[in-house]
Amino acid sequence: MGKSRLLVEATRDRPTIYYQATKIAGSMSLNLFKAEVERVVGSDPILGSLGDWLGVMAYLEQVATTRMPGLTVVLDEFPYLCEADAALPSIFQKCCDGLRDRGSPLNLILCGSKISFMEGLLGEKNPMHGRQTFELDLKPLPFRDAARFFPDWTPEERLCAYGIFGGIPYYLNFCDPGTTLETNVCALVLSTGAPLADEPNNLLQAELRDVTRYATILRAVADGCTVSGDIIARVREIRDSSALAPYIRKLEELRLIRIVRSLDASERERNRRYYLDDYMGGIFEWICRDYARLFAREVLPTAAREVGQIWAKDYDIDVAGRLLDEASFSGECKWWSGGRAARRGRFACTTLEAYVMWPLAEEGASPSGSLRIARRALGVSLGSAPPLASLTRNALGQKNLEQALVGNISLVCEGLELLQECLR
Repeated sequence: MGKSRLLVEATRDRPTIYYQATKIAGSMSLNLFKAEVERVVGSDPILGSLGDWLGVMAYLEQVATTRMPGLTVVLDEFPYLCEADAALPSIFQKCCDGLRDRGSPLNLILCGSKISFMEGLLGEKNPMHGRQTFELDLKPLPFRDAARFFPDWTPEERLCAYGIFGGIPYYLNFCDPGTTLETNVCALVLSTGAPLADEPNNLLQAELRDVTRYATILRAVADGCTVSGDIIARVREIRDSSALAPYIRKLEELRLIRIVRSLDASERERNRRYYLDDYMGGIFEWICRDYARLFAREVLPTAAREVGQIWAKDYDIDVAGRLLDEASFSGECKWWSGGRAARRGRFACTTLEAYVMWPLAEEGASPSGSLRIARRALGVSLGSAPPLASLTRNALGQKNLEQALVGNISLVCEGLELLQECLR
């Protein structure tokens, strides 16, 4: 995710001891950490005589108090240290309690790549529970930022790269922006010995014990089983939704699947869908929702309060949400395979033909006002359109909402110019 680089940059202009742990014996880890301490604060026979973590942390607290105010200690890949010494969480619990009680100027940052371990570390039954003063769950980069890794690629190539490598800087840094997307995929994923070829299995092995059961559930979701009943029917070892729930929860924690509830559903309704980002259509929809969530303020009157999807038996809205001023917006976005792009023989065999993303006028709003905002958002002329306020679930009758949206807006945009304007 880029957490190590973020920590290095955040502490660049302050006294910092940064130690990145590895999978070695606990005694050797302590010695290596002491060597890094000595490099930063200088040689000291007292430090050399200390033989445990609690003693070294007490020494550093004294250094922060007397010589280096604001000294920051960063223990990166903390889970590796705990694997070698199971008592470390309790030791650092005692350390944190002492720092807090004495008002110490020493700053301590613990971070790790193992999502399940780091979340469990702060769990209610674990020693470190309640000791953190700040907690940051570093998310993947949104498309707008990830696209900057490939400044000379076409928008379509950047979208496909995001679909393949996601918003994780570690993966994006492997890519060579001076060559094509196809070349990068072959070199990094498909070739024998490619650096990312075994990454899915490595991630599962690092985070999960029963890899087979989780992999089977992921396979079912990838095959289109998006609700609990379909997954249970596919995975016979799981008999009911209560048995499935912990597996789904863990996969969501690891960001391997997305759990989505229709925005118009109550918390008690079992109106959930499970998605795996394994095809470009779903990824493109997520990019559009992410854009609405993060950057709606750039093209709409206020920022978005909530963004998601709305669906029922007879329609499915890809992007829907509510602004801070309670106005609603919704729309469609489609990534189609084949079509003109395939006939032209372009790599990735896709063309983006996007329907207007927003806004549908709320009840009583003028169509001209909606079109004015839409022109700003899309950068194209939409012509005139009738009011859209009547396009609600109750007023639809037998009419398909997706067709109604397209019919009212009458906008199909060839190529990627529309997306460039939306995401700019």
